[in-house]
Amino acid sequence: MGIARGPNLIKDNLVFGYDTGYGVADVFTTTRFYKGKPVDNMATDPTFLNSTAGTFSSQAWGGDTGNGEFATNTSPEGGGLMYINNNTSTAAGGGGNYNDLDVNNWTLTNGVTYTRSWWAKSNITQTINGHMLSVNGGGNNTYILGGTTDLVAGEWKRVSHTFTYTLGTSTNWRFRSINYNQSKVYIANIQLEVGSNASPFTATSRSGTASLIDLTRTRNIDISGAGFDSTGQIEFDGTNDSISCGTGILSGTGDFTVEAVFKYAGTGNAGTIFANYQTGNLQMFYSPRFIGLYLANSSTYLGSSPWSGTLPEFTNTDNVYMVTQREGTVTRVYLNGVLAKTGSSSSTIGTSSASFRIGSNTNQTEDFQGNIYVVKAHDRALTLAEIKQNYNAYKNRFNL
Repeated sequence: MGIARGPNLIKDNLVFGYDTGYGVADVFTTTRFYKGKPVDNMATDPTFLNSTAGTFSSQAWGGDTGNGEFATNTSPEGGGLMYINNNTSTAAGGGGNYNDLDVNNWTLTNGVTYTRSWWAKSNITQTINGHMLSVNGGGNNTYILGGTTDLVAGEWKRVSHTFTYTLGTSTNWRFRSINYNQSKVYIANIQLEVGSNASPFTATSRSGTASLIDLTRTRNIDISGAGFDSTGQIEFDGTNDSISCGTGILSGTGDFTVEAVFKYAGTGNAGTIFANYQTGNLQMFYSPRFIGLYLANSSTYLGSSPWSGTLPEFTNTDNVYMVTQREGTVTRVYLNGVLAKTGSSSSTIGTSSASFRIGSNTNQTEDFQGNIYVVKAHDRALTLAEIKQNYNAYKNRFNL
C-alpha cells in the first residue's frame, strides 16, 4: 500500500530516507517501505502449506455436525492455504463445530506475554470464538479463552488476543476455531508472537534489517535497537533506543539537506534526530532547550538556550516538520516550512566506520524521546519553495 498525501514530495538528490507509514501502517497494515516491527512467528505452519485433511481434528457436539477443509488463501495478505470450519447442522443452538488445528502446536513459557492474531471471515454475520487449548484428552483440556469476535458476512477481519501465560510450561497448545451456527468460518495467516501487541503477519520471521526499507533502496536500515508503540510505529524511549543507518550518508564540505517529521516527548537538552556526531561531527537535534544543526569542527550551533527569536509554540503532542541544511557556507534551520535561524559553517563532515544513527548520536547518548516518522537526507540544499512544498505534502497527513 502506498501513501498519497497532498503535493508531490521533492526527491531530487535523495541519498537516504525512511517513512514509517504513519497514518497508514499499523499492527496489521504494511506499506512498501515499512513492513512492521521485527518479529518471530511461533506458528510452525501458519498458512497450512504442509496441511492435509488428516492434520486437524474436526468434532461436533450438541447435535451439530460439521467438517473442516483447506482451500487457497483469499485473505488480504494471502499466501498458502486457509482453513474452513464448516458447520452443516440445522439444529438450533446448544452446540457447535470446533476444529483444533494441530499443525500449530506451541510451547508456552510461564510469565511471558504473548499476542495471537489471525484473519477471519464468515459467510454470515455472526460472533465466533477462537481459543487456545492444551490437548490433554477427554474433559481435562485446559483453555486460554480468546474472547468473541464479531464478523460481518463476507468481510475479512484481522483478530488479535493478548495474554500473559501463568499455567506452567506446556508443549501442546493449539489454535481452536469454534463455529456455533450453520455457516462457514475461514481462518488464515495465524501468528503467535512474544509481546503485548500484534504485528503484521510473516510466515516465518522479520529481521531488524527487513522491517524498514530505505527510500533509495541502497542501504540497510536496522531497527532492532528501537522500540514500538501500541500502533506498531517506531518509538524512542529517550534512554537507549536508536536506528542504525550505515556509514557515508553525508560527508565532506558540500551542500546538504536533512528533513524530519517527528513528535518529541522528552525534556532533555538535545534529542538527537539524525547524527554521526562524535565520529563525523554532524548532529540534527530538537529539544525544549536546543533546536538545530551542529557541525562540531567549527562549533556552529543553530539554536541557543533558551531559544532566541520568534518560533511556533510546540508541545509534546505536536508533530513537527524540521529541516536543517547547508548551502555553500550558509546553514539554516526551518520549522514547519518557516526559516527559523541561519548561521555559517565550512566544517567537514568526517567519514567514519561508525553508523549514522536516528534517535541518538554515534556514541548512543543525547537520546531522543518520542516518535520520528520520517527522515530524509539530500546531498544538495533544497530551496525554500521546495521545503514549503514538502511541508505542504506532509501537513494534512501529520496534522502539522
